[in-house]
Amino acid sequence: SATLRAPLKINLDYQDRLLIFDYDRIRRVDTTVTPMTISTIIGGGGLTADGTPGTSFSITHPGSISSQNEKHLTFIVAPNNDIYFNASPGATLATTYRLRVYKAATGLVQTISVSGTGINVNGAQDITLCGPINLGMTFDPVTAAITRLFMPFESTGAPCPATGISNIDPVTGLSTAPHPPHSTASTDRYMYKASSKDGSIYSFYRYTGQFVKYNPGG
Repeated sequence: SATLRAPLKINLDYQDRLLIFDYDRIRRVDTTVTPMTISTIIGGGGLTADGTPGTSFSITHPGSISSQNEKHLTFIVAPNNDIYFNASPGATLATTYRLRVYKAATGLVQTISVSGTGINVNGAQDITLCGPINLGMTFDPVTAAITRLFMPFESTGAPCPATGISNIDPVTGLSTAPHPPHSTASTDRYMYKASSKDGSIYSFYRYTGQFVKYNPGG
């Protein structure tokens, strides 16, 4: 029987099947059949090129879940059951961080090359020099079209002196103004964003137990 090694995050797809980010692979529990089955859909292979089948793809284990690691681990399901995840942890976009999407229709993994300039507090900031935090997604609940990807960043010192957030084009991966507002650097590190099935972003602030709906427009 299938077992889990080190589950890090869970999610549901739009058929209410349970998805588990488990150490270095993503597993799916099919709750629509009896008995339920568990299978690996991404990870377990040795390839990282675009167009690689999910089970031939290699995911680098991001480390144990903690307040520091969790914020860097993207694991979002789109309305068409595409899965957005980062397969290799990294301090900045310019190092080893890579945002990937598993295409449910084809079973293949593609890269979204996030780059460009501009965060909400500095329109000239090269975002590849900043430290990416977990991604947020909004979509139209009627058409299911993805409308925005929001990527918060933390300061990395002189190359990226300010904490901020960038509006990322979901197709090109480019930072595109206008950028949404952002909470303060001291709190946003611990605002865990979750993209819900109504197309909105919600955040949980662990120090106060505050649960809020994020307003991208301010």
